[in-house]
Amino acid sequence: MKLFQKCVIFLSIVTLLQLLIFAGLANLMLKAEKEADAASYSRDVLTKATSLVRGLQNWTSCILLYLGTKNRYWLKRFDTLSEELPKELVNFENKVDKNSDDYRDLKAAAENLQYLFTTVAENKTHLSSNFSYLELLKIKQQLKLGIQPRVAELGDLLERIVARHAGQAEQSQTIEDRKKNRFKLLLLTGFLVNIIATFVMVLGFNRGITKRISIIADNFAKFKRSSALNPPQKGPDEIGFLDKSFHELASELNEASAKDKAIFANLPVGLIACDSTGRIESVNPCAEALLELNANVIVGRPFTDFVVDSDSASVDELDSWLRKSDKHYLRKSQEKSFPAHIALSKYQHVGQDKLLISFVDVSAREEIERVKQEFISIISHDLRAPLSSIKGCLLMLTQGAWGQLPEKAETYVTLASDESDRLIRLTNDLLDIARIESGNIVLEKRTVACSAIAEKAIAAVRSLAEDKKMIVELAPSSLKVIADPDRTCQILVNFISNAIRYSDEGTKIAISIESNDSFAQINVTDRGRGIPSELVASIFDRFKQVQQADAKEGAGLGLAICKLLAEAQGGSVGVETEVGKGSKFWLRLPAA
Repeated sequence: MKLFQKCVIFLSIVTLLQLLIFAGLANLMLKAEKEADAASYSRDVLTKATSLVRGLQNWTSCILLYLGTKNRYWLKRFDTLSEELPKELVNFENKVDKNSDDYRDLKAAAENLQYLFTTVAENKTHLSSNFSYLELLKIKQQLKLGIQPRVAELGDLLERIVARHAGQAEQSQTIEDRKKNRFKLLLLTGFLVNIIATFVMVLGFNRGITKRISIIADNFAKFKRSSALNPPQKGPDEIGFLDKSFHELASELNEASAKDKAIFANLPVGLIACDSTGRIESVNPCAEALLELNANVIVGRPFTDFVVDSDSASVDELDSWLRKSDKHYLRKSQEKSFPAHIALSKYQHVGQDKLLISFVDVSAREEIERVKQEFISIISHDLRAPLSSIKGCLLMLTQGAWGQLPEKAETYVTLASDESDRLIRLTNDLLDIARIESGNIVLEKRTVACSAIAEKAIAAVRSLAEDKKMIVELAPSSLKVIADPDRTCQILVNFISNAIRYSDEGTKIAISIESNDSFAQINVTDRGRGIPSELVASIFDRFKQVQQADAKEGAGLGLAICKLLAEAQGGSVGVETEVGKGSKFWLRLPAA
């Protein structure tokens, strides 16, 4: 169940409890209002019925007093009551429910009252006349016998209404008190139930959500301390997904950390981890071996203690000092030092700036470089010079400087001359590569037209093209580059000569020049055999040739030299080819 659904259920239960309590209170209030209305109605009926009883008593008393005293005040009072009582009765009838016992009793009371009024009205004239005492006594007796039953019946009707509503009034007060007590009980019960339900829901929420979130927070703390995490939490909600994701992430990070530690420990490069001030925090075994010191001796010291001739006071100063040269010296045990290539990298770990210093011992590299320079010197002085002398002697022999050679001897001398040319080219190629890699080659870069360099290269290979009856075409262009014209021509001569060498006789070679972003690109396109796709990536490597038979034509250093010369001028070389259809070698140089 999703976390949102749990929250909805929790809120729904609490809301339902509130609604039930509210509904109970509303029901009690509604009943209380009805009972209050009924009590008010009973009080009104009781008041009006009591008033009618009292009025009827006064009406009867007035006529009796008049008959006894002959005082006309009572007769006048009798007339006033005779007018008020019917109106009060009609008003009373309008107040009560038409289907109630009160209404039926009032209707009967109205009939009796009407009868009384009619009877009294018939005898009122006699009451006002001057009859003798005996006659008045007789009339009084007749009147008393005529109205007394009706008055008694009317009184009984009204008393019954009074008795009925007097009991209801007393009962309504008791019910009202009981309702108040029930209301208080329901309110208190609802309050307690609400508190208990909320407490139970909070406990469930705490166990289902808060406690599980606390476990995740504890996992973060344990992961930071590299301690074992709590067992994975089950559940299809977001917390379960978060905990599962965190365990997976922690597992991946632990694996990555283990790999990093393994690399740090086994990498054949000295690695030193420092804080932001350059104080050493850890070293790998290779660094211990190179410095000939144990880790406990190295850790805690500034890295500058191991750098020879460094007076850098800060990490930034040390970084600037290291960038000034590729070779520095590091101290090791017994006051010894060794040449090293040092690199400094800044990184962040747990929000703190750190330094990673890597270094390698270049003693062997320097020895190799020394041997290499000696070899180049040997090639340059002890090999190239004798080869040039041999080439000169062979050339003089072929030209008959010492007389005409026999045909067979001339064939062998020509073969020896060709082989000496190949050895001289190989020697020159090796010297070129060595000079370029060591940075000793001098480039005279200037603004020059691409077409001028291409025309010079075409002229250099024209005799080779004519021997194979091939045409080299140059498309006109006004693009210029910033380059060394001679070295650039050397690259193009290599491209064009290869195209002539590996293309069929009588085919055409096209040279085009185009703009490529901020570079000018010179293309040499042939219709030769093409290059297999598996060799395209390595075609510019040293001693790499398309076919083994091509070794007779050269050592496979020409394209490697082209690549080094192009990169030394800020450019690049490449090839686009298709087997059986030809190749396009291109040279890109910075446009002027």
